[in-house]
Amino acid sequence: MFTSQSVSEIPKTYFSHFWTINNFKSITKSDLVNEEYMCSSEFPTPNLEHSWYLKLRPFSTDPNGTEFIGVHLFMSNAKDRDVALRAYYEISVMD
Repeated sequence: MFTSQSVSEIPKTYFSHFWTINNFKSITKSDLVNEEYMCSSEFPTPNLEHSWYLKLRPFSTDPNGTEFIGVHLFMSNAKDRDVALRAYYEISVMD
């Protein structure tokens, strides 16, 4: 009986980015783009193939009126626009 097997590795890139927002507690809606959000500067991956940025929505509300802070990760550019990427990320807030 003939048996074969193969293993493929998907490359992963790990890195950290720290975004400091001075005077965060003093932010008002007039400080935000469209009174809605603010964006971090772009930051590259270590291999410089992609750039990312964070978008912060400090005054978000859900359909029930509960307030929350929304933080989302966006890819801002890639050398190959047709590439499919999956990003796993963790966000921590420090006071």
